[in-house]
Amino acid sequence: MDGAPAGSRQRGFTLLEILVVVALIGIVLAFVGLNLDPDPTAKLRTEAERMVLVLQSAQEEAILQGVMIAVALGRDGYAFHQFRGGNEMAAVEGDDLLRPRRLPFGIEISRADVEGLPESDDPWILLYPSGQLTPFRVTLSQGDYRRQIEGGLTGRIRTLPSDDLSEPG
Repeated sequence: MDGAPAGSRQRGFTLLEILVVVALIGIVLAFVGLNLDPDPTAKLRTEAERMVLVLQSAQEEAILQGVMIAVALGRDGYAFHQFRGGNEMAAVEGDDLLRPRRLPFGIEISRADVEGLPESDDPWILLYPSGQLTPFRVTLSQGDYRRQIEGGLTGRIRTLPSDDLSEPG
């Protein structure tokens, strides 16, 4: 006798069970690999898309409230101001959507061209209650990578495809 009780059977892993475990390990390793070596432009692309959405929302707010909203661009972020009677302008306060925005660490506004304004350190984009805006092109940079955001007179705001990053004319 071999010492095993009568009627008991030794059981190993089936080939199917082993294949399932190997497949799961492969999937987990793939996710770990993706997280360790992310797309270096992903953070920049995400921030450009976020800025477009925030500007579009501010544009809709200008239309709904019937007021002109100015977007002050700085190297490390942007802030919203509203015109209140005449030429008086004040920072928007108490509005979560139009709060000042700081860019994530490592991303900056490296260039901002606003039509009709000379190049300056602190350019402004105007969002009109009609839905129009001052044409602009803003370049976000992260190291050697850049992404541009463009706004046209008709009110369209978009990010430019990576292969269309020519300098504005």
